[in-house]
Amino acid sequence: MSEAKAKAYKASETIILNEPILSVAAGGKQIDRVTLRRPKAKLLEEVESIEGDYATMARLIAKTSDPKLTPSEIGELDGNDFKRMSTMIR
Repeated sequence: MSEAKAKAYKASETIILNEPILSVAAGGKQIDRVTLRRPKAKLLEEVESIEGDYATMARLIAKTSDPKLTPSEIGELDGNDFKRMSTMIR
């Protein structure tokens, strides 16, 4: 990989939420940003099969998010925030 490409690659990305959510798993703490790491190769099959599949994308977000988001927390995300997370993972 060239030096320019290596600098452009990001192993993770922090997304600031348009609409913060409350995390039951974190004792009611408000979450206003989520960091997603790029999926490992073993998850690429799931990434390839996503095309419009909410459940698969929610599972991938849960596996790659920090703080870890639960399925119910992912369901409470603003639609645009979910879309931005989905785009980052793809």
